[in-house]
Amino acid sequence: MDPGSKSIEVEHVREWKTQIQKDCSESLLWMMGGETCLWSSDRRQSNGRSCEAQSATVAEVWLWQVGSWKAVGRLQSHSLTVTQMEFSHDDKLLLTVSRDRQFSIFAIKGTGTEEISHELIARKEAHKRILWACSWNPHGYEFATGSRDKTVKIWGVENQSSVNLLLMLPPFKTSVTALSWIGLGNNRSNGLLAVGMENGLIELWNLFINRINDRSTKAPPATAALFARLDPLMCHVSAVNRLAWRIPEKSDKECSNLQLASCGADHCVRVFDVKTLPDKMGRGMKQRASVRKRQ
Repeated sequence: MDPGSKSIEVEHVREWKTQIQKDCSESLLWMMGGETCLWSSDRRQSNGRSCEAQSATVAEVWLWQVGSWKAVGRLQSHSLTVTQMEFSHDDKLLLTVSRDRQFSIFAIKGTGTEEISHELIARKEAHKRILWACSWNPHGYEFATGSRDKTVKIWGVENQSSVNLLLMLPPFKTSVTALSWIGLGNNRSNGLLAVGMENGLIELWNLFINRINDRSTKAPPATAALFARLDPLMCHVSAVNRLAWRIPEKSDKECSNLQLASCGADHCVRVFDVKTLPDKMGRGMKQRASVRKRQ
């Protein structure tokens, strides 16, 4: 065989592979490397995807337009793998957390012509170790981050420009691997945060956010109290990978009957019924819980 023709054949194969990769990335939501996370906006207008990365170039988040399924943005901020992302309740902000110990917040704007613009508005080194999880307050611009450093921090975004630390929960016994925040009723300031850990256990924390308009006194910007520790026999035997609250029924205005789903590295999915029994004393922070696992 002519060596020249062999080199031409190899070059054709390379060009073919390059074209296949381009077609897949632009038309099939396919990404180079293993996919690590995916999140869709509440209005299902766009979604974000990321993959395993060892450099800033690969650690970008791809933003896709739902319907046309075209890539409309490549968000760059992190230097290592993005481990989780989540849109805010109004889809105006996208929060990402990464193995580089930082979180980033992007402002996402739709032009009304199926085009989406984005801008990095905040980036902060939030923890001492890898960030595994994040979750927005479903009624505000507060969010939680969880890390391998065994801590959970609550942050607040002001004027869509600055981010301040509001509260840090007491240290946990092991790495925090999953978070999910749900609001309680029409109270924008009160919510439950589910915390999943590397040892498979799950805790529920009651959060109260003191809004700026309410800060006439020297009250802390946020407070937290342990709501419930789920029975270890109901939890996972390995790391909790994801947590998700079911959106309450409209008829359940007090959010007294909740459901929490979890999945773990033990290849199990669990669903818990959580009943909240509010204490009439105080500002709703003191509550009792009844938790059972669905069979």
